[in-house]
Amino acid sequence: MLLRLITLLILVCPIVGCVNLKPREDTRKEYTLGLINLPSVQPDQEVERGYIARPYFPAYMEGYGLKVRSADGELIEVEGARWAEPIDLGVARSLSHYIEVASGGLKSGFYPWPQSNFEDNVLHLRFHQLIATAEGRILLSASWELKQEGRESRSGVFTFTESTWNQGDPQSMVTGFNVALEAFANEIWASLKKR
Repeated sequence: MLLRLITLLILVCPIVGCVNLKPREDTRKEYTLGLINLPSVQPDQEVERGYIARPYFPAYMEGYGLKVRSADGELIEVEGARWAEPIDLGVARSLSHYIEVASGGLKSGFYPWPQSNFEDNVLHLRFHQLIATAEGRILLSASWELKQEGRESRSGVFTFTESTWNQGDPQSMVTGFNVALEAFANEIWASLKKR
C-alpha cells in the first residue's frame, strides 16, 4: 500500500508542478529575408524558367539564431532575435525574388518546392560565409553553378563586403543581408546574360 502511494506521488507531483508554472511572454522578434513587395515586372525577352536548389551553408549557420562573428572567430547569437525560417529556405526564396527583379521577370522555383517544371535549369549555391561581424560589416562569399540539360554548366564566385549593419540592431543586420543577397542575384544574372 505504501509503495502504491509513493508511486502515485511520484507520478502526480511533476504534473502538478507543471500546471502551476506561469507562462512568460516570448519577446523575441522574428526576421525573414527578401523583398516585402515585389515590383511588377514584365519580361523583356523570352527567358527560360529555373530552379534554385537547396543552398549549402557552413554548419555554424544552421539554426534559427541571428549570429555575429567576432574578430577572433567567436560566434555570438543576437539576443531577442531569430530567423522566422531556416536560413537555407530564406536565402533560396529571397534570391529567387531578387533574380526575378534583376532579370525583368524570369520565373523560378526554389527549394523546398518540388522541381517538377524546372529540371532543365538548376542553380546550385554554396555559401562559404554569410555573416555579420562585430565590426559592423556583412560578409558574403559564395559560389554558384547553373546546370542546364544538354548544355555546358555555367558557374561563378562572388564576394561582397560593402554592406554594413548597426551593432545591437538586428533589423539593420537583416537589411544588410538583403543588400548582399540582392548584389549576389544581380551578379548571377549579369553573368548569365553575358554568355
